[in-house]
Amino acid sequence: AHTHAHDAPCCIGKAAADALPSLTIPQAQAGEHLLQVRIRGMDCSQEVAVVRHAVEPLPGVTGISADIAQGIVTIRVTGQGTSVEAVVAAITRSGLGAEPVTSAPLPSQSTWARHWREILTAVAGGAIVVGAALHAARSGIAAVFADAGIPWWSQALYALAIVVSVGPLLPRAWGAVRNLRLDMNVLMVVAVIGAIALGDWFEAATVGTLFALSLVLESWTARRAGRAIADLLKSTPQLARVRATADSPERDVPVAEVGVGSIVIVRPGETIPVDGVIRSGTSSINQAPITGESVPVSKTIGGSVFAGCVNGEGALEVETTEPAGDTMLARIARMVAESQQRRGSAERWIDRFAQIYTPVILVVAIAVAVVPGSVTGNWSWWLYQSLVLLVIACPCALVISVPVCIVAGIATAARAGVIIKGGAALEVAARLQAIAFDKTGTLTMGR
Repeated sequence: AHTHAHDAPCCIGKAAADALPSLTIPQAQAGEHLLQVRIRGMDCSQEVAVVRHAVEPLPGVTGISADIAQGIVTIRVTGQGTSVEAVVAAITRSGLGAEPVTSAPLPSQSTWARHWREILTAVAGGAIVVGAALHAARSGIAAVFADAGIPWWSQALYALAIVVSVGPLLPRAWGAVRNLRLDMNVLMVVAVIGAIALGDWFEAATVGTLFALSLVLESWTARRAGRAIADLLKSTPQLARVRATADSPERDVPVAEVGVGSIVIVRPGETIPVDGVIRSGTSSINQAPITGESVPVSKTIGGSVFAGCVNGEGALEVETTEPAGDTMLARIARMVAESQQRRGSAERWIDRFAQIYTPVILVVAIAVAVVPGSVTGNWSWWLYQSLVLLVIACPCALVISVPVCIVAGIATAARAGVIIKGGAALEVAARLQAIAFDKTGTLTMGR
């Protein structure tokens, strides 16, 4: 169905999609093509909402899906539609960094590129601790929380914490303001500016650092899910031993290039690279990666086998029935990736809360500054009170609570060998009262 002419490297048809490093991308439908864009720093559905708001108005866009674990957004476009350059430009204007996804493997990332959030948050936290300690040594602990008699070196350290924790929020906050879409980033920036205007340097640094910590925890959750998907896909070999005809020699080809109907040779002890049907041979197959069943299953001619399963003692000839992008394992990986967008009720409530709370607080703060000031004429006093309102109304504790709970639950389960797909699944587990297993300890239907 992918027949239109184009030169864009990130317009993806079925064959090109199968060649990508990730098997978790959607498949193009008839009459449409896919544009894939990598979003820098996308680790929760708030960024996905920003991308949707920026991209959906573009011509020809019919759908948007996001793989949060890998930071990739796929845009479905009909006909000639829009270009990947227009998509990247629209996302950039919203305050997020974006770049096209190509079939070339990703270059190895530096430590800074992989952990810049953690590094900046650690620097901010360390600056606060050192600044507060120096302040307390000079004026006492009470002076730290009262912001009284701040020495210049402590103020400089607080300023450093503010710059490194709030600085990354500025492009997103500005993009939200330009699009008339007030979000938590806007409120955080305004609250920190208000605290600085009040001379509350310790509070400004603490508010910014706590919010940066919440973003770090969300990033950890997304990366953990990404590692789970990567481990799942690594269980499939990258090469398959293919024989074109009964008389032709065997040759190793990339799994993504193995067509449906090809004959793949699987020797004893090897991992099966494709989904297919056995045409020759008998063996026992360890299907634990797919079914969870720990006991190998006997297979003979006509039996179905899945990519990622381990062949036992017999040599097999398998006729491929699915392309690499549509194997059972690839579909499982896609489901895991898609589940990152299905947030729990608590996470969705936080989103709804922020959408309402942020503009309400800003409006109330403006009203506190303008209305009493115009009546009494004491503008400086009421401006002070409005800034106090912004600082104390900043819901950093509420914002940080949900990602803390989710990352703690997912990390605890992972140490026990259980992969939880996201906050929604974690909340379902909290409501369970009983679970029924069959005698082998597996869920037969997988439901």
